[in-house]
Amino acid sequence: MVECTGLENRRSSRVRGFESLPLRKIKIMKKFYRSSTNRKLSGICGGLGDYTNSDPILWRLLFVIGFFIPSIPILILYLIFTLITESNENITDI
Repeated sequence: MVECTGLENRRSSRVRGFESLPLRKIKIMKKFYRSSTNRKLSGICGGLGDYTNSDPILWRLLFVIGFFIPSIPILILYLIFTLITESNENITDI
């Protein structure tokens, strides 16, 4: 009598010829949006915080620090981000 382990059950559910390939999780791509709930000016820092799973206050501090460094045109970057990104109010989930 042969014992059946869970390994054979998993192999039988795979497509033939691909038994040696590991199963991978599907990675969902996140989109960058301007935040409509966590916003001070236009929601760029709130959107960056949502996108990177970090606190938007850190992004706000980086923008303020970058504003005082003359070699980084942070105000121009902020305006470009505001113009090219959508607000998440306009997005509908499927």
